[in-house]
Amino acid sequence: MRSTTPYQGTEDPEDLIEYYEENFYGNKGKSDPQGQIWNQIWENWIEIALLYSDYSNLNELPEIDAPIQMLLSGLLMMADWIASNVDYAPLISIEETGENVKYPDRIDRIWEKLDFPDQWTPCCWFMDDDIFRRKYGFSPNEMQRQMLKVAEEAPTPGIYVLEAQMGLGKTEAALSAAEILASKWNCEGIFFGLPTQATANGIFPRLKSWAEAEGQEEEVRLGIRLAHGMATLHNGYRELFHGQASQNEDCSTGGLVVHEWFEGRKQALLSSFVIGTVDQLLMAALQQKHVMLRHLGLSGKVVIIDECHAYDAYMSCYLERALEWLGIYKVPVILLSATLPSERRAKLVEAYHGGEFYGEPDEWRENKAYPLLTYTYGNDVRQCKIPVDTPRKQITIIKNQKENLLDILKELLLGDGCVGVIVNTVSQAQKVAHDIRQEIPNYPVLLVHSRFTIEDRQKIEEMLLTRIGKASVPETRNIIIVGTQILEQSLDIDFDCLITQLAPMDLLLQRIGRLHRHADRNRPEQFKNPVCIVDECEQTDNGSRQIYGDWLLMRTSELLPDMIILPDDISLLVQETYRDLEKEEKLYPLWEEHKRKQKVKERKAENHRLPAGKEMEETIHGLLGHDIRDRELDAMARVREGEFAISVLIMIDLGNRNAGFAPWQSRGETISMDHMPSEDECCKILLQKVQLPRSLSVYKYQECVEELEKRNIKNLEEWQHAKKLSGELILMLDQTLTTELCGFILCYDEQYGLICEKEEIG
Repeated sequence: MRSTTPYQGTEDPEDLIEYYEENFYGNKGKSDPQGQIWNQIWENWIEIALLYSDYSNLNELPEIDAPIQMLLSGLLMMADWIASNVDYAPLISIEETGENVKYPDRIDRIWEKLDFPDQWTPCCWFMDDDIFRRKYGFSPNEMQRQMLKVAEEAPTPGIYVLEAQMGLGKTEAALSAAEILASKWNCEGIFFGLPTQATANGIFPRLKSWAEAEGQEEEVRLGIRLAHGMATLHNGYRELFHGQASQNEDCSTGGLVVHEWFEGRKQALLSSFVIGTVDQLLMAALQQKHVMLRHLGLSGKVVIIDECHAYDAYMSCYLERALEWLGIYKVPVILLSATLPSERRAKLVEAYHGGEFYGEPDEWRENKAYPLLTYTYGNDVRQCKIPVDTPRKQITIIKNQKENLLDILKELLLGDGCVGVIVNTVSQAQKVAHDIRQEIPNYPVLLVHSRFTIEDRQKIEEMLLTRIGKASVPETRNIIIVGTQILEQSLDIDFDCLITQLAPMDLLLQRIGRLHRHADRNRPEQFKNPVCIVDECEQTDNGSRQIYGDWLLMRTSELLPDMIILPDDISLLVQETYRDLEKEEKLYPLWEEHKRKQKVKERKAENHRLPAGKEMEETIHGLLGHDIRDRELDAMARVREGEFAISVLIMIDLGNRNAGFAPWQSRGETISMDHMPSEDECCKILLQKVQLPRSLSVYKYQECVEELEKRNIKNLEEWQHAKKLSGELILMLDQTLTTELCGFILCYDEQYGLICEKEEIG
């Protein structure tokens, strides 16, 4: 019978039979006749397994370490999920005998029905200028050539950290190097991780085109996956064929397919090419149910992480632990950044290699050369400074501490041209855009931030790239762009002049990278030379301080020069900003407080972090403990320090139990509140998703969710029966596009997005 003593998860795994005997032999135990039957079944299974594995007894089985157990467990999960899926493996009817001779045919039918995409098998062990030009449409620059050379000569899989200025083509360098590394080490796919959904969406078309060309060149059908919560609403992703590989007639000579089995949230990393938020990688370092499946998906890939500077101390803990596991699996890893502190570079390399290096570590830890490629050959860390073969750019920095922003703009805009204005919070961006429109009414203003609906945001981003993107023309560039940190990352846009709120040095340089990005452009006379105005009037603004902290803002202000030469000054400024301070230095107390907060974040992350592979015992038994959440949103919240924004679907109450969209959307279509929406209607509703401000999603999280759920149950019960809308929170606005929620007035506007104001009392 089952032991009355609870199993602690620390005993020998064989004790599981003692503690949970009924799970193996039935509720009457092994000694019962029923239990004896089960025991015979177990013994028969073991004999069959030994026979198929070409072993004569259990003693011959090799001992495998914990990392291999992780991958085997992931493989077993995958096999189990396929075999238990009744669509692919229909249950055997009670009339059938289930004879062994029938099983080979049954497996063949399952495999045929699955119809997985083809395996990516690149055969590119080198890439000269001609091959590169054929793939990307332009000749490689010196940075790209150096990256290719290092990949071609690599004797073992390793980690590659590429630090180079914005707009130099790091994406193409990474993809071409990944193709070589995949060829050398038999990798079957690529994972490309980015900081946000917006950056993943922005780069998806480029990676899709590259992957599509790979499939067509090899005349195979390759699997691709856009991996984040809103992927199904991305137009380019939705246009791809979704289903089994052979169903797509357009792929007969090669191409891409989104296989339906890999669309499951936990199977995403098993697809050949995965583009998504970095959360997908970070969750491989999280104590989460089925984490072994994530490890299996990553283990056969080349992993590329863009903007690897963009993660705070908390998220970095998960990134480092994920790199430790990738190093154990010998997965080639490429990290990209324009502004990476040397301390972070060292920690990332150390994590991948478990801190085991030859030679003197200080030689590569403190290197301030730029552009710089740091890479490993075995346990040997090497570096090469990349010759700059692009024109140097001299940026004039003007620190503004007194003048009104509007007065500065009026002075700048003497004629045509594009001015970018970047601030640190959405509310500031909304206010600045409103003030500009009031004071400079004849000049177009485009506002860009995270509190627009998906549908509106897509339109805004398209307009942004049309007006000031690489293909823009002088006639379209007469505009003021006001935005938040969205404008920092992975957007190929070009400002004639930049006004930015103070931010940490590395992020400030990212913003400056959008200034005169395209060197051959003919600019208005007043913008011939690049100028960045850094607004320090709001240096102590609570929003900025809350996001970045006092030390980083004040340190950046202290070190910011009047002139910056790109790329020469990038590394010097970043390294000096982030270096450890001495006690006698003025900002030492702020720096000390900053380090203390980082330690708190690191300790918090450790509570949910997966153990390091090298620290594990002989078995993975007991790896996940007993309190493991299985919800994807919970997992994402854990790897992002618990601050996962509340997203809502904005709809308009039209009266008479009808809901509709904003006047400028969906052509005035109405949807009954009393009927379950169709699949097409659900897709339109999902495009109205928008994030609530921090004042609600963080500080009033529980109250806000409960209030929305209460309203939805009362007014929109039928909508919850729609599979696509299940679990979604819907925010109904009145016909003035306004509502009240938890003491705040919320209003949605086509030009400003979601506006939030504290409700006046009395």
